[in-house]
Amino acid sequence: MPKDKVKNHIRTFGEAVTPPPFYPDDPKVEISDLIGQELTIVAAVVVRDFKTKLGKSDFVLIRFTRHPRPDLFATTLCGGIVVVRKVQQAIDGVMLPLRGTVTRVESEVAGHSPYYDIN
Repeated sequence: MPKDKVKNHIRTFGEAVTPPPFYPDDPKVEISDLIGQELTIVAAVVVRDFKTKLGKSDFVLIRFTRHPRPDLFATTLCGGIVVVRKVQQAIDGVMLPLRGTVTRVESEVAGHSPYYDIN
């Protein structure tokens, strides 16, 4: 086979290691719309070093259900460091599914913004 034809059939690193879409058919819900609701988190993926105009950051993609409809799935994302850390621990410990309630906590440090948590 000619060299240029072989080159055209070899995938790039970007094609080979890009994760597939995260449940693209599930409805998307803003994390702020979930405050105070108990969720059952059934799947999650942490995305590291995502590039934005403001620099790099980590965030978590979460697939969940809500009481009283455990058969209806939706997804959300959160870049809050506390939520990212807790969800990463759950993934690493193979603990999912887990129940949790999203909260927005006022920071105790002057000048710092409120942050999201999940308990």
